[in-house]
Amino acid sequence: ISFNGEMRQIDLLLEYEKSNLVVEYKSSKKFHEKHKAQVKEYKNAVRSITSKRTEGIIVYLLEEKIELLNLS
Repeated sequence: ISFNGEMRQIDLLLEYEKSNLVVEYKSSKKFHEKHKAQVKEYKNAVRSITSKRTEGIIVYLLEEKIELLNLS
């Protein structure tokens, strides 16, 4: 996605009739605050471009389990 002169790569963007969902996959929670900020930036960019309600989710693919962090 190109927004404010920067190129960013969203892992998965699901577009629905009235909303969008940004999905970001991570293999570690080591930088979880950075991950949340990254998804927030993606959400803001997509919302600005599409004028649709946009939510985000981080999918942590950990060795022992999968965790979801919903960022509404």
